[in-house]
Amino acid sequence: MPTASSLAGRADLQGDAGRAIGTLRYAAQQRNPELCCARALRDDVLSADIERVWQANLQVHGADKVWRLLRREGTDMARCTVERLMRKADLRGVMRGKVVHTTVADAKAPCPLDWVNRQFKAQRPNPLWVSDFTYVIRVDKVQRALRRSRHRAFCG
Repeated sequence: MPTASSLAGRADLQGDAGRAIGTLRYAAQQRNPELCCARALRDDVLSADIERVWQANLQVHGADKVWRLLRREGTDMARCTVERLMRKADLRGVMRGKVVHTTVADAKAPCPLDWVNRQFKAQRPNPLWVSDFTYVIRVDKVQRALRRSRHRAFCG
């Protein structure tokens, strides 16, 4: 049987019983974890540390704080590694702030009539509507004044 290193870059080659070489390699790694690459072995160790620190801090810390705590303990790793492993383990920190729900439409409510009789028709193909808003800062609030609004033909 050919080795995986001699078949590098040859995805079309098959191993025993029609199985791909990658499948054979994966099965061998599952039977013997020592055959995994160094990154996979280190990820297993680091994932356990990340999970331990995240659980110890009541599952509220995100990747940045977990990374800082691990560095304080003496574990040296990149912050992007912590982010990747936390994403892989589905660990998230607490999201601060409120979710803003402005308007929730009621699907059962009837649509109101168009009291101003708006006409949404273009006079010619591809018109371009341009309007310019100017913000005027006042002491008590911000006032928006409509400076100009005009209809221009699309030139292009």
